[in-house]
Amino acid sequence: MSYEIEYSGGLFRVPKEMETSEDNFLLVITQGCNNVRESTGRRARSTYLVSYGWEYSIIGEICKRAGSTEGGGLVLRNGSTTPENYLKMYRKRIKNANSIQDLISLNQTARIKVKPKLVDWEEKVLDELKEFAKKEKDYYNNSDLTFLEIPINSIENFKKVIRSWIVAEYNPILI
Repeated sequence: MSYEIEYSGGLFRVPKEMETSEDNFLLVITQGCNNVRESTGRRARSTYLVSYGWEYSIIGEICKRAGSTEGGGLVLRNGSTTPENYLKMYRKRIKNANSIQDLISLNQTARIKVKPKLVDWEEKVLDELKEFAKKEKDYYNNSDLTFLEIPINSIENFKKVIRSWIVAEYNPILI
């Protein structure tokens, strides 16, 4: 039976002074399927931007993931856990969340797969991102717009990554 292995999970805090009336959080998780391996023999894994929002929305996503631990669909790198322990672990991580500046200092790039069909307002968001992409030629080499790559090297670019979720087919991957 196949299951997901969570290798690491982290939270980054975006202070309310930067955006809204409450702190926002970004949930970043590195995970992979137990029976998919790289050519080196190591289990394949990817780092995903799983969720972004106020604490209660992040807790909602964590609760969904915690439910997957009950049936064995999700295990931690060091073995299985209970939903209660998974939630407890992430409540502690929320309390001790790193600053978004810590993510920016890693100089990661977010890769976003664009949905095949967009509605009008989504097209407008994609047009904004295209304009950005033209300025960032080093990160944009895809003329058919199936993928966007946005460097997370500033708060402005981080906000573009969050905005790109509107046109994303699935959660952005850090590369």
